[in-house]
Amino acid sequence: MDPFQQFASWDEQTALGWATGLDKRAATAIQAALRADAVAAAQLAPGDVVVEVGCGTGPMLGDLADAVGPTGLVLGLEPQRTLARVAAQRLGSRAALGLASGTALPVRDGVAAAALASTVLLHVPAAEQVAMLVEMARVVRPGGRVLSVDQDMEGWVIDHPDRETTRRLLRFNVENRYGDGWTGRRLPTLFRAAGLRDISVQALTHVDTSPGTHLHGNAQRMAAAAAEAGFLTPAEADAWSAGLDQDGHFFSALTYFRCAATVWTHV
Repeated sequence: MDPFQQFASWDEQTALGWATGLDKRAATAIQAALRADAVAAAQLAPGDVVVEVGCGTGPMLGDLADAVGPTGLVLGLEPQRTLARVAAQRLGSRAALGLASGTALPVRDGVAAAALASTVLLHVPAAEQVAMLVEMARVVRPGGRVLSVDQDMEGWVIDHPDRETTRRLLRFNVENRYGDGWTGRRLPTLFRAAGLRDISVQALTHVDTSPGTHLHGNAQRMAAAAAEAGFLTPAEADAWSAGLDQDGHFFSALTYFRCAATVWTHV
């Protein structure tokens, strides 16, 4: 039921809708800080090759291009055609774009200084997460870096007058709308299983305090998905969504975890 596991069935309107949502999230100050933290943890130098897996509409690619400079190479890989097209149009000659999934990267062994994925791994089926990290490590040279930034969806906080329905919806969300809703907390375990070393974790929290923001839209989509699945009636979903806006006020917070590690040998 994870919408990002169904990307092959998206029509153009659906894909552009997700592109708009991803761009809204990327435009916030906390997301800019998340990208800056990831780029710093990648330890890139001018002239390096860097790979972003699941680059979406490309907000991270511009930061990576700044880090490696005009003599470097940024490769963005994205399996969804419309998102890849939007990224290619946005980046122009600053990055090379390709269509590929995270478990089959069209990149030679050991060519990159770093491979990154941002809010991708939690959408990968749990049984394939370690395989994706192993594949990312394969394309990175010894001494290079592998990074993943992911949410832990059980830590999503939403203020709402209907506490019981909110608890039920958040549990539904964790269990049904991601490859593994616990990915954020499991990143160090997954990295160790992929043979990575020198693992570090940084946490940053995205906070939204007004209607119309990224997390407000996410909460509305969660309620709509619950109604579509029969978990709530349409009337219950509508009532809950209406309750998110409390006299023009809204509060929600979601923590992102950045896990970084070093490739010592090809795994």
